[in-house]
Amino acid sequence: MPELCGWYVYGDYLSGRVWALNTADDSEPIELLQKDDFPISSFTELPSGELMIVSYLDGLYRLERDDAP
Repeated sequence: MPELCGWYVYGDYLSGRVWALNTADDSEPIELLQKDDFPISSFTELPSGELMIVSYLDGLYRLERDDAP
């Protein structure tokens, strides 16, 4: 998701929600993910720049766009 370059991405352990905040302006954060029972431990970035979510449940998840209608 190259459009998130320069954005601050953060999540909530209890709700499983992930947001992104544009650091270049005063706009409101956008919600990227809401998944019940998804305890977020951390985030990491691969050498390719791809953002990954680390979960206490069972490992790593790639943050991807849901292009489904």
